[in-house]
Amino acid sequence: MFGEDLIIGEKTYTIDYKKRIAMPRFTKAEVGDRLVVELQNDSFKLFLYDEYLELARRLVTYRNKAATYEEFERINAKIEEMCKNVSHVLRVAEQRRILLPTNTMEALELNTGDTVECKGLGKSLLVRKIK
Repeated sequence: MFGEDLIIGEKTYTIDYKKRIAMPRFTKAEVGDRLVVELQNDSFKLFLYDEYLELARRLVTYRNKAATYEEFERINAKIEEMCKNVSHVLRVAEQRRILLPTNTMEALELNTGDTVECKGLGKSLLVRKIK
């Protein structure tokens, strides 16, 4: 399962003609895993869907227990940012590949044939275009 252990490592891939990239072995991604695509400024992160939901639930719990209005607003801003940045939920397909969503490709100006770097960040995978 994606992120079963810490995701550590780096690998480069070329976006194929069907707008797909392979999932690096070090992610332990399996066919059928559901992943959340979170857009960043010049990249995107992939998270296991269930873990992303759990993180959001924990943030809501912390927000509801906030001691001050400022703390409530700070946590609420993080929750809103998470929701705003979610681009897509996808599944790992056969041959451990993912189809990159059109809106993600457009937002990051990615094209077929571009090379991307996949970098493990503990419980997520950062994907960035190599310029």
